[in-house]
Amino acid sequence: MNFLFLPSLLACGVSTEPRVPVEDTAHLDSSEIVRLSVDGMCHLETEVLGDGGTVVSASPYERLQRYEEAIVYVNEFNNEVQEFGEGTEFDSVRLTAEKSLVVLDGVLFVQEGAELTVSPLNDLLPVPIGQLQTTGEVIWMLGAGRLFRYQGNELREVVLGNAENVLSVTSLDSRTLATMTPYLEVLTIQEDGGVGLESTRVLATSVAPTKSMGTLVSEGTAVIKLYDNGYWREFWIEGVNEIDQLMSNKHSNVVWVSSLIGGMAYHRGVFCELDSFVSQSEWMDVDDLGRLLAVKDGQLYRHSFGQPVAVVGLLPWDNLDRIKELFFLPTLPDDIVSWSVWVGTQQLDVDTESHSTLLNPSDLYHGNHKMRMVVEGVDGVSVTEFPFVVEDLPDAKWDEIQAIYGFSEEEVVSFY
Repeated sequence: MNFLFLPSLLACGVSTEPRVPVEDTAHLDSSEIVRLSVDGMCHLETEVLGDGGTVVSASPYERLQRYEEAIVYVNEFNNEVQEFGEGTEFDSVRLTAEKSLVVLDGVLFVQEGAELTVSPLNDLLPVPIGQLQTTGEVIWMLGAGRLFRYQGNELREVVLGNAENVLSVTSLDSRTLATMTPYLEVLTIQEDGGVGLESTRVLATSVAPTKSMGTLVSEGTAVIKLYDNGYWREFWIEGVNEIDQLMSNKHSNVVWVSSLIGGMAYHRGVFCELDSFVSQSEWMDVDDLGRLLAVKDGQLYRHSFGQPVAVVGLLPWDNLDRIKELFFLPTLPDDIVSWSVWVGTQQLDVDTESHSTLLNPSDLYHGNHKMRMVVEGVDGVSVTEFPFVVEDLPDAKWDEIQAIYGFSEEEVVSFY
C-alpha cells in the first residue's frame, strides 16, 4: 500500500511513511458453515416521515434527503427543515455533537445546524468527493475512485496495492475502514498513526458492520461471511439462495437482509421475516439506532424494533468533560406508557416537558459508562444503550484540525 501525500493544511511540506505489507487472506477457512433459520415474522414499529426520495441519515434525529430537485436538511429535534439547493449526490458525517462535514455534489461544507460553510479542503482535493466516513478522528473521503485520509492537519491520498479504483468505503468501528476495489480491503488505524492493510479475495457486494457482532459481508450468494477482528466465519439462512443486500449501522446490532425470497432482519440473536410492504420498499439507510429508512410510493418510512431513544447533545463514546444538558427523542412518543433514563444503578432526573437532563461528570467515576433509556410501550419494553466516557481531556482534539472549519486571518496569510 502506498501513500501519496498532499501538503499539510497548516504547513507546506511533504511527509513520508514506510510501505505497509499486505497480508493476503485469499484462503478463508470455510470448513464449518453455520446454518440459521428464520423464526417467524418481525414485529416492527413504523413511522411515516413524509415525502422523500434518496435519504442519508446524518444522526438519529437528522437526515439529508432529496425532495423534488433539491437537497433538504431535516432536524427532528428542532423541527427544522432547510433547503440546501439543487443537487443529486450528498453525504454527511458527524465531527462533534454540533458540527458535521457534508458533501453536496462534490463540494465539502462544514454544517452547524442549518448553516453551511465551504471547507478549505476543497482547494486541496484534486477530485470531487462523493462519499465520507470516519474512524475515530480520521476522516476518509472517496471521489472518482480515489481515497483520501485527513488526520492531524495532514491530507493524504491512499493507494491500495494494485487497485485502480475504490468503489465504496464503510466504517466498521473507531479504527477500521472497509473498502471495495471490488475486492474487500480492510484498513486499520494503528497506535502509531500508521495504516495496516488486510487484503482479501472476497468480492463483496455489501458490507454491514455491527456494534458488537463483527461485520457481515455478502458476495451475492447464499453464504454470508462474518468478519471479526481479522477472523472469518460463514453461515447461511435456511431457504435463502441469494442475498441482494445487507444494511446496518456500526452503532447498532440490527442487520437488515434483502434476498430473492423477501426481506429479513437479524435482531437479538434470531432472524425474522419482514412483511411484503417493508421487503418491497427501496432501502436507503440505517441510523445509529438500527432503524431502517425506506421509500415506497414516494413516501419515506422508518422501521424499528421497539422504540429506541435518540440522545441529543453527545455522540457515542464522547468524553463527558463538563456538565451537559442532554435531550432525548423516543421513537413514537405518543405510544409510550412510561420511560426512564439510567447510568449504572442511578436513575437520572428527566424533565417531563423538555425530555432533558443534566449530566455531571463529577458524579461519575473515570472510565466507560452506558446510559440506558428504558421505554415501556404498548407492545412491550425497549432498552437503548448509549456509551460515553468520563476521563481527562485527550491530547488530540477536533479543534486541532481547525482547517476543516476555516482559517483565521493569520492562518490564511501563513498558508499562502
